[in-house]
This record gives sequence, structure tokens and C-alpha cells, in this order.
Amino acid sequence: MSTPDEARRALESVYARVETRAADISGSHDGWPCRRGCDHCCRHLAAPLPITQQE
Repeated sequence: MSTPDEARRALESVYARVETRAADISGSHDGWPCRRGCDHCCRHLAAPLPITQQE
């Protein structure tokens, strides 16, 4: 079982990877609507997004 600090660091790592991916995608597509705090795609996909146990 992980400690609270380990779990927090793991979750922060997940958030950092997601933010990096979103920045890479939006930077390579002019007019891409994805930005920090946006949840439109997550809430309007045909299937739920898979998440990790840490999330």
C-alpha cells in the first residue's frame, strides 16, 4: 500500500503528463479548443475515458 505522499506524487505526475499532452496537441493544431480546465471532450465522448487506479 502506498503512503499518502506517494499517492499524491503519483497523481501529480499523471496531471503533469496530461497537461503536457494537451499542450503538445493544442500547439500542433491551430484553433484546437483544448486548454487547462476544459472538460468538453471528456464529458461528450461516445465512451468513458479509461482512468488509472491513482486517478
